Amino acid sequence: MYTALRATSRTLAKFLETKFQADPLLSGFFGGGMVVSLNTPQEMNEKPAEGLSVWLYRKSAAIVLQPFRVARRGPPGGVFGDGGGA
Repeated sequence: MYTALRATSRTLAKFLETKFQADPLLSGFFGGGMVVSLNTPQEMNEKPAEGLSVWLYRKSAAIVLQPFRVARRGPPGGVFGDGGGA
């Protein structure tokens, strides 16, 4: 799992860096000192490094997939104009 996250993070960082360097508005920043880094924002402050921090992390399925309730309401005035909007 962590190998896949690391590989995906590296691929995403390289992709973003390439796109930023090719962008006319961002190339001056990302071609001149700013980086796309896999370091956390705290680690970038310690370096010091300027740029974009990209880091993916594993999230527990128990947390991500918790069921949630959505209040579903019909259109105002009800479906048949009977005032039953809920």
